[in-house]
Amino acid sequence: MHLLGSFSENWVRWHNIQKGALMSQAAFPALKIVFFLKETDDLKSQYEQMIFELLKWIKHKIVELDDHLFPNSVQEMRHLLGNFRTFRTVDKPLKYREKGIIEAHFFHIRTKQRANHQRPYMPPGGRLLQDLEEEWVKLEKAEHNRGNALRQELLRLERVEQLVHRFPKNAALSVATT
Repeated sequence: MHLLGSFSENWVRWHNIQKGALMSQAAFPALKIVFFLKETDDLKSQYEQMIFELLKWIKHKIVELDDHLFPNSVQEMRHLLGNFRTFRTVDKPLKYREKGIIEAHFFHIRTKQRANHQRPYMPPGGRLLQDLEEEWVKLEKAEHNRGNALRQELLRLERVEQLVHRFPKNAALSVATT
């Protein structure tokens, strides 16, 4: 009971500090620990949310990049190739920076815990930095495969278009020789 009374008294003192009263926080070691733990929990939640969103984006992009059903028009293929270039030059670099921020955030949490002699943070399964790296490698492979498939399909369609343009001329020559 004494501990609870002491805690609530310290809470009132801390609250007064927040309002601008001049008191030393060194008098509140229990409060410092509680606020440190709250801050650490908030950082963990933020990390888990950030990594969840990035992993969700990566998985969605992998599915999108693995789709090799292409249109039968050179114009539409060039449009797809333009979208792919935008992905490579705009979208992916932004997500790569986000990945770096997530890694820094994770190491910040670990450093704070190590400085306060706590056990290191282990994110829940599927949200480790290793999982993020594995998914990023899969994204890179899917991107590589998509780029190759788009170029090959565009070349095929351009050859077909050339044949279509040459066909009437060849047909006319064939009819004229018979």
